[in-house]
Amino acid sequence: MEYISTDLVEDGQVVVRDVLSSSHMLLIPSGTQLNAAKIQMLKTWGVKRVCVEMEEHQSSEEELKCKAVIDAKIDSLFIHNEDNDFIKNLKQSAFRVYKRNWRGDL
Repeated sequence: MEYISTDLVEDGQVVVRDVLSSSHMLLIPSGTQLNAAKIQMLKTWGVKRVCVEMEEHQSSEEELKCKAVIDAKIDSLFIHNEDNDFIKNLKQSAFRVYKRNWRGDL
């Protein structure tokens, strides 16, 4: 499971934690499979991120190389910082966005 931006969620992903409005009203219960209408509703309510189930898959050799390059670039931006959750999440998000917009170059 992983928290991701509502701009990056996709049809078919499953919410693993209840999604609440800012006034704590239940918008989407845990276990719900997202579709375009539910995603739009989240955005309309101003929800910025949701916790969804992530698919586990085997990464190709090319994906692993791209991930290593992205990780190295991010590490170079934070050379004076210890590795922490923010940096780990930034690396995961950058790789996910890169895969979604696969261009074949870095």
